[in-house]
Amino acid sequence: MDKREHASIVWAVSKLGLSDLPKQHAYEIIANYVTNGCFEMYFDEPIVGTDATSDVEMVFEEHATAVGGLIGNGCSYDHHGTKTATGVNVAHSGGQFKFAVNDYHFQDERFYPTDSEGVWHRQKLVNVDLVHFDRSQIDSFCSANNFSQGKADLGLLKALALLAREMADNGGVKFKTGNQVNASAFKNHILSLAERYDVKAGYLSSLDDKVKAALKHHELNGTFPDKKHDPK
Repeated sequence: MDKREHASIVWAVSKLGLSDLPKQHAYEIIANYVTNGCFEMYFDEPIVGTDATSDVEMVFEEHATAVGGLIGNGCSYDHHGTKTATGVNVAHSGGQFKFAVNDYHFQDERFYPTDSEGVWHRQKLVNVDLVHFDRSQIDSFCSANNFSQGKADLGLLKALALLAREMADNGGVKFKTGNQVNASAFKNHILSLAERYDVKAGYLSSLDDKVKAALKHHELNGTFPDKKHDPK
């Protein structure tokens, strides 16, 4: 990747509209995007890895105490140069936030970070300031998910997502699909309001897609309250 296309974590947080969130939460969202393949994360720190040809097996002692993740390949490699992190968590160590790499690609092959013998899985901790991204990948992701608007538009979408969630909480099954907000029903409700108040419905045809993306971005979908135990 041309260095002119490199994007820092600071740029990524801003571009993805996460600047107002606590750093831990912002980094966790980015780690989730990376793990789910939305865009790639790169790091240049040297790493010891072994072939990811089978799943890591968790080993437990008595009383279900975890010993660690067993790979058992018996071989390991020193990898230098740019790697692509594919499985990532967030850690806070030594007063700094770090991305904990669980698996990665190097020269088009997948590896686990490991101990020197290639037996045990060992997360690679990389300072958040030392990772980088492909600017064009995040631009494309933002465009596809409607995160590329100005701050006012992002605030409006956030407000609509919150309203949709409240309607799903309080409006019965009409605004729910299982444990998800029914964004299509929300859009149809807005369209009916536009008709009632004689407002043109232009620019509302894709409202459900935009609200759905905002619900996902702000983690507003999920379990709904049990009305049987609601003191109200």
